[in-house]
Amino acid sequence: MRPLTLLALLAGSWACATVCAAQVERPQLVRLSVPGGRLQAYVAPAHGADLAGIELRQDGQWLELLYRGRDYRPMPGWTGKAPILWPAVGRNFPYPASSSHPAGLGWILHGTVYPLPIHGFARDRIWKVVRRGSCDGSAFLTLALGDDAQTRRMYPFGFTITTEYRLWRNALYIRQRVRASRSNHEPMPFSIGNHITFRIPLLPGADSGETTVSTPATEQVLTDDSGRPTGQVVAASYGKPRLLSSLRPLTPVSLAGYPPGQEWVRLEDRSGFAVIVAHSEERQPGGTPVLFNLWGDPRHGYFATEPWVGKQNSLASGDGIISLAPGKTYRWTVEVRVPTLVDAPIAPTAAQSVPTCLR
Repeated sequence: MRPLTLLALLAGSWACATVCAAQVERPQLVRLSVPGGRLQAYVAPAHGADLAGIELRQDGQWLELLYRGRDYRPMPGWTGKAPILWPAVGRNFPYPASSSHPAGLGWILHGTVYPLPIHGFARDRIWKVVRRGSCDGSAFLTLALGDDAQTRRMYPFGFTITTEYRLWRNALYIRQRVRASRSNHEPMPFSIGNHITFRIPLLPGADSGETTVSTPATEQVLTDDSGRPTGQVVAASYGKPRLLSSLRPLTPVSLAGYPPGQEWVRLEDRSGFAVIVAHSEERQPGGTPVLFNLWGDPRHGYFATEPWVGKQNSLASGDGIISLAPGKTYRWTVEVRVPTLVDAPIAPTAAQSVPTCLR
């Protein structure tokens, strides 16, 4: 493999976003870093605007926190990293489970069947870099995706979705904005999420069997073997840390019922090293939306916290969708924080989610 080549260095003596030439196994990456910071991040615009890596500086070395971070070599199993999930989270089934129709994925609108892959199509598209640079001690990258003939064969709406990755105060913020085209003839339905997947154990040398998960969810949305909600919602309690090894591998735990402002999940090694993923949204769908979907296989080195606003099968069933009127905008923020690097509340707020220069 050939070494990384520096293609561009952005202006600013104290913060940078640099574009790194890809090795043969991976797409071109954008690196976000703040001099003196202990976190840096990588993004792949041409690979679904994927968050391709989050690295922590520890004992003079950069340690990757994401599963398969910056590794795009073909191999079986989950590809890892942190794909953007839009306009759907999970699978959508156009026909009832008892139907004799083929079991392809998709949804039906006004009698027309639209095929749709699991988790939507945003993660498979090439995103346009809109802006990158530095501001008030932060480094940022903004990307955009719009509708075209190919997306309309799966999703017949005009839209623009922007994703801003911002490294600030040793935390990473993912700010997303969905705008429905004024030309749409009806409200645009969608759900949104991120499949962020961490390496387990979080730090080399720890015991993966002793990594724990905690979150203040009070409910769990049950799903069947195909990933379709059964309609049952049961009480859940993850307030006290649970061993990841106690969860069934590769089986989703779809969590709901969060207290206002407390949408977060914490992963922690026995050493006390932890990562928190939190998110906040303008509004939630009605009913019992899934706000985190826990999934993974710690035995094989990965676990996904998956912040969501929506539900599996939401486009097909109408349960768990956000409905956005023509010309309107929806905003959602995800925060990834290493608590030992920053002293701040767990849940992001409007005041915390952007530096002063962008408020």
